Amino acid sequence: MMYWNGHLGAVGWVLSSLWTLMILALLVAGVLWLVTALSERGRSTHTSQLTAREILDRRLARGELAVEQYNDLCRALEHGPTSAGEGSQEVPPGAAPMLPA
Repeated sequence: MMYWNGHLGAVGWVLSSLWTLMILALLVAGVLWLVTALSERGRSTHTSQLTAREILDRRLARGELAVEQYNDLCRALEHGPTSAGEGSQEVPPGAAPMLPA
């Protein structure tokens, strides 16, 4: 029996308190999800949206490339692929060339 002389019993108080906490937790989670979704909307840091030059700039900033490698790769981007006699690998048609790491 849920009511006892017009009042909730112990089980009723526990269940109503848990129900209230669950509703509040769902509301907080929804607000947090909404805030993160709206704040990430303006960001464009996905690598698929970056140009090759921006990727090289980031790799240089993180220390993944030496300055000489960076300059060589930038020149290669500006002038296109070099001839096979200069140490570059032949790239089959339709395949993307791999940049040295």
